[in-house]
Amino acid sequence: MAIGIYTAFAQIVEIVRGITPRTSPDAPFVLEADGGGNVSPLEDYAHGGALRRCDIDLADGGVANNDSGIRTRRMVATTLRVIYGFEAFAGDEVAAKLCALDDADLVEQALADPRNYDGANTGLETIMGIESSMSDVQVEDDTSIRMTSTLMTYTFTFLYRRS
Repeated sequence: MAIGIYTAFAQIVEIVRGITPRTSPDAPFVLEADGGGNVSPLEDYAHGGALRRCDIDLADGGVANNDSGIRTRRMVATTLRVIYGFEAFAGDEVAAKLCALDDADLVEQALADPRNYDGANTGLETIMGIESSMSDVQVEDDTSIRMTSTLMTYTFTFLYRRS
């Protein structure tokens, strides 16, 4: 199999899916938009008990990394979003934010750890510049009661090699 963007991206998806949360370990990260097609917008999951629903978006088309004169390496800016639905925490916004912050530590560690990369088979060489931010997503239920879900957003750049 040729290595490149598809195999590097699949490796990142597997890294995220492989994280075992400390809070509610029976509710793993579920990637909705993982390159497989036919997905609902992540915001659709803010209305319910979704815990750790995720999507990944490639923010650019990949920039050649020619620093070393090697033209087979590319960098891609990426965004990972994780939503914590209000029903999963019985409407307790603080509990949702604590869970999101606890997860942030695990996500950042997993993405930054080169032992999680299988560069020889996937081409994924490194993930760098990991930053996270938290925001609220306001939703209304059927009775027009406003609820708040929590959205964690991770931005990072990954470097991969093409064969």
